[in-house]
Order: sequence, then structure tokens, then C-alpha cells
Amino acid sequence: FGGIDNQGYCSVCFKEKMKKETAAADQNTESEVVSQEDTADKLSKLSLEEKTEVEEVKEELVSKVEEELQKITSSEVDGASAAVAVEVEKEKEEPKEIKKKKNRCFSCKKKVGLTGFTCRCGGLFCSIHRYSDKHECNFDYKAMGEKEISEANPVVVAQKINKI
Repeated sequence: FGGIDNQGYCSVCFKEKMKKETAAADQNTESEVVSQEDTADKLSKLSLEEKTEVEEVKEELVSKVEEELQKITSSEVDGASAAVAVEVEKEKEEPKEIKKKKNRCFSCKKKVGLTGFTCRCGGLFCSIHRYSDKHECNFDYKAMGEKEISEANPVVVAQKINKI
């Protein structure tokens, strides 16, 4: 059940491993902060000549620690953005899980599948109820016909003739 992306672990074990790694990384950063405080205490006890040498070493250590922190935070940000992307994908998948409405005749509720007929009234009907007189259609075919005829045949009016 483990894949390349899970490093051979199952999903549960992989999550536990990732939690342990992030906890270990957090402990390392805390220990580095504590060690910096210890070095500050030691510096106060040293003489002036030794302080300059120790300060140089301290600057090198601080730069290394900052680089490591940047690497860790960038990997955490990438992981966080990946987690957010996974949550967004899950939200997108949820509406897809809703059952699709079955194609059924509006009158008799018979399954019509691909052979359904859509009427101008907006309903889907089987082969028996596809005609307007068979399914109590409320579409006004007469008004539609009158409108088409009036648009196709404009009114012709002759000019008035002046009578002498």
C-alpha cells in the first residue's frame, strides 16, 4: 500500500513519520537557540582577545543556523501549501459525488436513457408521451406560429393616391 510518494509507508505510518520528523526539526531549532544563549554566557567570561576569535566563530554558526532555518521553513511552507491544495481538491470532489438526475419521462416516470424527447415546454418524455397532446403540454404553439408568420411577412401598405 506504500508508494514512492509515501517512501514505501502506508498512509497512516507515513503521517506518523512526518509528525516525528517535524517534531525533531522543531527540537533542533530550540536546542540551537539554547546553545546560542550558552555561548553568550561563555563569551562574557572570556577575555578580550579570546572574545574576538569566539565572535567570529559565533557569526559563522549564526549564518549556518539561519540557512538551515530558511531551508526548514521553505519546506514547511511547501508542505503547508500542498496540504491546502489537497483540501481544496477534496472540496471540489464533494459536489461531484452528488448523484446525477436520472433521465425519466415527465409523465409516466419511465427511464428514457438516450432516446428521450425534449419538448418546448421544457420536459423530457418517452416515445409515447413525446407529442404535445399526450402529456398536457402548456406551450402555446398558436402564439408561436402567429409570431413567426408576422415576422416572416411584413405588412405592405400602399401609398395614398392624391385624388384630383
